[in-house]
Amino acid sequence: MTIRPAQNEDITSILTLMRELAEFEGLEDQLLIDEERLHDALLGNVPAAGCFVGEFEGRVIAFAIFFPVFKSFRGQRSIYLEDLYVCEAERRRGFGRRMLGAVAAFAHENGFERVDWKTARANTNAIGFYHSLGAESRDTEVDFRLLGDALAKMAAETS
Repeated sequence: MTIRPAQNEDITSILTLMRELAEFEGLEDQLLIDEERLHDALLGNVPAAGCFVGEFEGRVIAFAIFFPVFKSFRGQRSIYLEDLYVCEAERRRGFGRRMLGAVAAFAHENGFERVDWKTARANTNAIGFYHSLGAESRDTEVDFRLLGDALAKMAAETS
């Protein structure tokens, strides 16, 4: 497998893999992105995230989307790994480990001190894989988000 930064011609393949990931996680109804928004987010004038793709036998079989964050209490620059996916037919061949390694190398080479991500509690295969790499998991935090009407209402309150 060859790992490289995503390019314009990869957008369709990345979106196809994102659909597979959404199906795998039972989240098809939440996949709202289209090729134009994905291109803008990854390759536009001000990209929101970085993306590596993994190519094997002439086709894109994996992707990793990540972006920088800052951990204020520790003063650490971090990479947040939003998604890492390897198509089902190519799993258990070391490709996921290599994709995560590429993100870790990017982080290390660019002065980031850590890589963070999360996975569904039900994804026991992924949890076991990540623990086998020496990754730590934490159950001390609760995820929150503001979106839709709640986001608009909160924004209006501070105007």
